[in-house]
Amino acid sequence: MTLLKSTNLSKTFTVYKRLGLFKRQKKEVEAITDFDLEINQPIIFGLVGPNGAGKTTFIKHCLGLVEKSAGQIEVLGYNPYLRKPAFLKQVGLVSGQKQNLDPNLSALESLRLSGYLYDMMTAEIEERINFLVDKFEIREKLEVPVRQLSLGQRMKFEIISSVLHSPKFLFMDEPTLGLDFDAQNIMRSMLLELHREQGLTILLTSHYLPDITLLCSRLAVIEKGKKVFEGSLSELMQESGRDGYLKTLITELQKEDKKNA
Repeated sequence: MTLLKSTNLSKTFTVYKRLGLFKRQKKEVEAITDFDLEINQPIIFGLVGPNGAGKTTFIKHCLGLVEKSAGQIEVLGYNPYLRKPAFLKQVGLVSGQKQNLDPNLSALESLRLSGYLYDMMTAEIEERINFLVDKFEIREKLEVPVRQLSLGQRMKFEIISSVLHSPKFLFMDEPTLGLDFDAQNIMRSMLLELHREQGLTILLTSHYLPDITLLCSRLAVIEKGKKVFEGSLSELMQESGRDGYLKTLITELQKEDKKNA
C-alpha cells in the first residue's frame, strides 16, 4: 500500500508588499514546486532544508490544511483536502512551534479531551493513557497543569496526545526545536520505540543533524521549494555536493561522521 504519494505538487502564495499609505504590490511566491515523493513502507522519513524551504508547507498539504495550486497528493489512500473523519483518525501531528495541549488543563485532562475529539470510548482512552505514560515514564506529571510542565515534559505529553488514537502516520514539524540535549534524546528514543513496536510511519522535518543521523532511514532535501535530493543517509554522504544548502548539509554530515569515527 502506498502510504504517501505526491506528484508535481506545487503551492503558490499571494503576498503583498506595502509601497505607501494607499499602494501595495502583489507578488506570487512559490512555496513548493513540482514536489514528488512516495513512501511505500513504515519508515522514519526526514524532510530536510533551510528555513523557508517549504518543509512545513508540505506537511500542511499532507494533512489537508492548505489547498494545493497544482499536482496531486494522497495519504493512506485518502485525499487529505477532504479531511474525512476516517482519514483524520489515522494521522497525528506534533509541532515544536505549536502546542496542541490545553495549557489551562492538567496533562491528564488534556489527554482525555484529545481522546474524545477522536471519538474514542472512555475505557479505551484510559487504557491508552495508562499504557503510554508508563512506557514513557511520566505518570507522576499527569495531574500537573500543562503550563507548569517543563518543555521536555510537555513534548512527551504532546507525543502521547498525537498517538493516543493509534494513528498509522505521524507528521512531526521540528519536534526537537528548543529542547535541551537530554530532552532531545528522550524524544528520539520515544519516536524509535513507537516506530519499531507499533509500525508507525513518521515524516519529520528537522535542522538538527542527530535527528537525521539517528532517526531517518531515508530523507529528502528541499531547497527553495524544490527537491534536490532523495535517498538514504549513506547515499547523501556520497553526493558530490552541489551548490547551496545541499553542499552545506553534506559538509556538516561528513564532519559529524569523522568526529564520531
